[in-house]
Amino acid sequence: MKRNQIIGTLIASTFLVSGCVSQNDRAASIENRLTDHLSSTAFQDTKKAKSVVATAKFEDALKLAVESDPQFLSAQAAEKASFAQVGVATSARRPQVSATASGGALKEASPSNREITGVAADIMMSQLIYDGGAANAAIDGALARALSARAATQETGNAVALEALRAWADLWVLQQRLSALNARSADITTLSDQLDRMTANGMLDSATRDSARIAVLDFKTEEASLRSGLAGAEAKFARHFGFVPAGNIAAPRQLFSGQDLRKLQSDISLSPTVRKAAAELIAAEAAEKEALSQFKPTVALNMGVMSPMDEDDTTDTTIGLQMRYTFNDGGRRKSQAAAATARKEASSMNLESAKAEATARMAGALAQLTALEQTAPLIAQKLTASNDQASTAEAQIALGQSTLRGLLDARIAQYRALEQSLKLTAERAVLQGTIAAGAGMLTQKLGVE
Repeated sequence: MKRNQIIGTLIASTFLVSGCVSQNDRAASIENRLTDHLSSTAFQDTKKAKSVVATAKFEDALKLAVESDPQFLSAQAAEKASFAQVGVATSARRPQVSATASGGALKEASPSNREITGVAADIMMSQLIYDGGAANAAIDGALARALSARAATQETGNAVALEALRAWADLWVLQQRLSALNARSADITTLSDQLDRMTANGMLDSATRDSARIAVLDFKTEEASLRSGLAGAEAKFARHFGFVPAGNIAAPRQLFSGQDLRKLQSDISLSPTVRKAAAELIAAEAAEKEALSQFKPTVALNMGVMSPMDEDDTTDTTIGLQMRYTFNDGGRRKSQAAAATARKEASSMNLESAKAEATARMAGALAQLTALEQTAPLIAQKLTASNDQASTAEAQIALGQSTLRGLLDARIAQYRALEQSLKLTAERAVLQGTIAAGAGMLTQKLGVE
């Protein structure tokens, strides 16, 4: 007996040590996998960059940026997982069939001391008949959560599309402003040098020269600031499109008309944020029904066949109804129902908040868009007038009807008008994207799947 105890202790110790070694090995394996994930450069997808470079359309670039974005892909995966859970919930209403089998030997105690060998097996089937509505509530909740996940995917996709659009517009306007500055920099520097020579020759007073010099310095300071901002804009662009463009990119296109965007104001149910909040409320209502169903009994039909190991024993068949009801659980069901009701009320308030916020955001964005549309013709007129002013001032220099300082001021005013026009184009594209994204229509316009 003592020998058997020693052997048993050794076997148990061996299993214990091997279990510890195996756990340490798995921990090291997980640590290595963690390091691999952290050092992964999957985001820098060369194929993605080449595809964007090859595309000629602004919309195609935005679509590709969304469909390859990790946030959007993660949301899509979460949506698939949520819809898979609907099947899990639905399975409770279907027959449940299970089987077990065991083989080996059985030695009976004295007085028979008989040893029985063979296989024992059983197969059982259970069908839920009544559960107080718990299964149906669980299915409703799973479906609602799946719809919430789908709305979250739309919300994420539109947010990514808007950020990509903003990155494109920001880079474009900086590139265009720098190009405009470079185009006028040589002329302005030449004019400044001429003013300096005229001052040195006594043809111009120092105050006028100093005023012009300050204007030129402001111009050059702005150029340095734009170049600094360009680096940040390029990094943001690369985050969404996977590359830094070698040259100037195309202007962001207007994807919607003002009339189409104003139609969206009357239907906030299009907003993915609102739809997600509504789906979450339905899920909370289902959870409350499921919690209340726990106060009702559960009835199921059970049947099965059991085959014993001993061939001399008979195979037994069972069939019957099983009812289960909990009379006292220490207040657990009551507390769960109260918590579910509170979560439903919170979800209801979240939905009202989402509606109000979506309405206010849409109204504010549309008001800004209206202001931009009213300003656009004025800025266009200002740009035309400033170009005419610069051309006139240059032509009048030879006739003595204009001064170098006047021409310098005209050149600077010409750039400022162009700058306003460029900013307005970018702001209008981003604002239109903001309105469309809030209504869940930006990704739809781009054809994102």
